[in-house]
Amino acid sequence: MAKPLLLLVLSLIFLSFLSPTLSSTISNDIDWWCNKTPHPKICKHYYMTHNPKVTNSTPKVKSEFKKTIVQIALEESLKAETHNKWLGFKCRNKKEKAVWNDCVQLYEETITLLNQTLDSTTKCTNYDMQTWLSTALTNLETCKAGFVELNVSNNVLPLMSNNVSDLISNFLAINKNDSMTPDTERYKDGFPSWVSGAIILVDGIVKSRYECN
Repeated sequence: MAKPLLLLVLSLIFLSFLSPTLSSTISNDIDWWCNKTPHPKICKHYYMTHNPKVTNSTPKVKSEFKKTIVQIALEESLKAETHNKWLGFKCRNKKEKAVWNDCVQLYEETITLLNQTLDSTTKCTNYDMQTWLSTALTNLETCKAGFVELNVSNNVLPLMSNNVSDLISNFLAINKNDSMTPDTERYKDGFPSWVSGAIILVDGIVKSRYECN
């Protein structure tokens, strides 16, 4: 009787150590993270095939996962910007040239916003990141809409296709619950701590000019 009881106790002890390990493995698996995004296939593809320096380990916490998504989106945006600039010679008329030029500028602004989100000195909140990357996503959608609205989407636009929008959408979905309300601890006088500015008077109305520190 004593031997079976001893084996049972040892088994329970073993399982108690094994269970957290299994749980940790599951929660840290990239599939587990990517399946929480609206574009899981794209998430997995880029996470597994991207720069080893960025993806050499599975994220252990959500903040690490979010940061990696933005890093990947930034690098893909830089590639897209270079490619899009090269496509300028394919524009057949002034309309295409005008929309293409707008797209190049919109990608440049998107890259700035992605860099701003990753900048550790900015000390931005989840709310700030959601705002900035929502703007970045709007930029990319505006680029596509310009070609469609001018009815010139059959030439240059297909060559500009990439997954940057989906990568940013993945971040926004993961970050959404974290950004429902601004982080009040980082806000002063209604503005984030990374904001500084000068109060100016225009036609008797007090206005502010703000910029990131």
